[in-house]
Amino acid sequence: MNGENQMNHCMLEVSTPANSLRGFPEERIIAIECVFFDPETGGIGQQYYRVVNIADENNVVHMSHAYFRQLMMADSRVRSAVLAGDVSEKEAVMDVCKFISANTSKSRQLHCWQHGDGTSLARLIMAVEDYGCSPSNVLPQNIKPAHLSTLITVAAATGYVPHPRRDSAQFTLTDAAYRAEQVCEIWQRLTEQFTDLSE
Repeated sequence: MNGENQMNHCMLEVSTPANSLRGFPEERIIAIECVFFDPETGGIGQQYYRVVNIADENNVVHMSHAYFRQLMMADSRVRSAVLAGDVSEKEAVMDVCKFISANTSKSRQLHCWQHGDGTSLARLIMAVEDYGCSPSNVLPQNIKPAHLSTLITVAAATGYVPHPRRDSAQFTLTDAAYRAEQVCEIWQRLTEQFTDLSE
């Protein structure tokens, strides 16, 4: 892919059972989604999604009893999505790093958006280190974290309310594409008046 045509914004979602920054050592990644997008045009680009196989012998020892209780209480769509996982955690982690590197322009800074507690990038970096790799060897050097929650807080002052997640959303365990849409909506809402002035 031509670097000049690559998007320099991506939404990263690294999902763990506890949904916290490795609050417990046994909690591991269960799903990863990353989607590239252009907030100025609202265009959605390349997308990566993988669900980790929790039955993989390299992963199952890291799953806590709390996670399995949480899974049993989840609705059938979530249980089905988790049980359909088909890659190891290591494979998911290394593949998303390759995906990010392949779709990032070498000459432009990459804005890596995150939602909620804003720890998806940190989770990914920790996982890379867990597997004995240096993040600087597998991820672009020009990544700048960005936080959707901050953007939503600013946009709320203008009356912005996020649209509901669609029931037909492509993935059950992650919301990266939906959250990329939110960034695009807010970006255009906040910059619209300046675009009008420049015309």
